[in-house]
Amino acid sequence: HHDGPEQVARIADAGFRRLQVVATLHCRIDGRGRVQQFGRHAGRRFQPLDEADRDAFRSALTQTFQAAAQRGLTVAVVAHLNSAGPIHQWRNNFVFDPCVDYGGASYEEAMIEPIADALTATGLARQGVDLAVGGEMGRSLFEHPQSYAELIARLRRSGRLPGARIGVSVNFTHVAGEDRTPRESNAAAQALFDACDFLGMSNYRPFEPPPRPEQFRQ
Repeated sequence: HHDGPEQVARIADAGFRRLQVVATLHCRIDGRGRVQQFGRHAGRRFQPLDEADRDAFRSALTQTFQAAAQRGLTVAVVAHLNSAGPIHQWRNNFVFDPCVDYGGASYEEAMIEPIADALTATGLARQGVDLAVGGEMGRSLFEHPQSYAELIARLRRSGRLPGARIGVSVNFTHVAGEDRTPRESNAAAQALFDACDFLGMSNYRPFEPPPRPEQFRQ
């Protein structure tokens, strides 16, 4: 996130009016994909998050959002985790509850709170921003839908994001993780989706700008 304002300027200068910010942290996982701790890359090594890191993450997002607000861009934010350390895996298979502490912080504390703080500080929270509290982390989502629903409810109760649409995002394949079948009949997962303002979806398909609806049809 070190050059967010510069990237925003390039996007605006190219004539785009909508911006998606993929806020990303790293995590250390075990051999079964279970999250052990949240952190960042320090050189080529995993570094657990400390308060200074979280402040720097919040500051970088604030600068990026401020640049977008100054350019009059409409913003969507999606939260991603990447694995770091000796074991690597796709985020869609990570095993974690977003509200549980893993080695000093929960996903909600490490990822979502700094994003919400940055949106509030820059005024974007009142300007119709879309916030996906998780992207391409289907296993976590389908295993802990009640926790994601409570996370979203806490954001709304806080009153910090009055103009935001809050939802979740999934991948267009292996929706609930590799070799796992989405449990559409799961009442808790359905309740989560019903509580969301939108359901996002990653769709890795080539297209020629400007994008047109027919380019995304399967």
